[in-house]
Amino acid sequence: MGNEFNYDQKWNELNNASKSSSKGISALVDKNSFFKVYLFSDFQKMKRSVIIKLPNQYKIKKKLPDVLGVKCNLDVNYGGLEGNLFAIEQKYAVHTTISELFMSEISRIIIGLDDIQLFEDVLHKIFEDWKSYFVEEIDSFGAQMQLGLFGELYFMTNVLFRELGISLALNAWKGYEKNRHDFELPNISFEVKATTSNNPLKVKISNEKQLEKGKLKHLYLTVYNMVSSESKVGDLPQLVDFITKQLANDPHSSIIFRRNIMSLGYKFEKEEDYNRSYAIINKGKEYYEVDDTFPSIRLKQLEKLNKSNALMDIKYSINIDACQKYQCKTPYFK
Repeated sequence: MGNEFNYDQKWNELNNASKSSSKGISALVDKNSFFKVYLFSDFQKMKRSVIIKLPNQYKIKKKLPDVLGVKCNLDVNYGGLEGNLFAIEQKYAVHTTISELFMSEISRIIIGLDDIQLFEDVLHKIFEDWKSYFVEEIDSFGAQMQLGLFGELYFMTNVLFRELGISLALNAWKGYEKNRHDFELPNISFEVKATTSNNPLKVKISNEKQLEKGKLKHLYLTVYNMVSSESKVGDLPQLVDFITKQLANDPHSSIIFRRNIMSLGYKFEKEEDYNRSYAIINKGKEYYEVDDTFPSIRLKQLEKLNKSNALMDIKYSINIDACQKYQCKTPYFK
């Protein structure tokens, strides 16, 4: 795995080389692959592309899912290359980082194919998988979102990496998908809350399913009580960098991890704005086991109150200081 093509390094090389070029620069990914795939950067026009050389006369028959940040062209000349070229091109300057990740994933998968009959179905699936990760430019990744993501990534690296290993821990993380729980294992789930509130210590429950145990063997509410302050280098970018380095020999997981945090609003080009440091003041007392008596609004209660389905978007807060009897030191992972 250590010999795999380093897409981050290659994009950096192309971007730097194309700063002084008016036409952009391309690079072949793997000369031995059935499909010849090129990465292309035009730094002057803020454009990234992945170019796939197809057999002569081959035409794309299947319409690809619409992806907000890219456009596709079939041409005989692109970026100084010639042939039957299918180019997937960055559409908006704001999508540079996610475009590089998307195109790296396309390249990684396509160079692994050896049959033209598979090409369109595989490409269609990649587009389908990624289409929701290109979003309009909004600046909604504020202090609370940063705090929440830090809490989830802190739990993942400091608890699940140790208990499960990196691969299983990453697979367990569902917070970016807005699933029922932030981390989901076959029989155990964790809902992670990071808060700076105090007196009382309270957490916000954003939907009625977050504390629903269902058929799970264990459901834990993990509450990190934080003190936050400004710093020269923020703890969140440092944590993201740490995870990325742990995935240095697994390009696919690295791409997916960065894609997922970007779907929450994280912007690598704005990391200097995420300049908060966090200190956990309740370390060792952050776990609460959620059972049928834990104070929460349950689905069965709502079914009785909400027979007309008129109640929606249920949100409430829990005073954690009043939940001490549910506190546990060590969660079970089996």
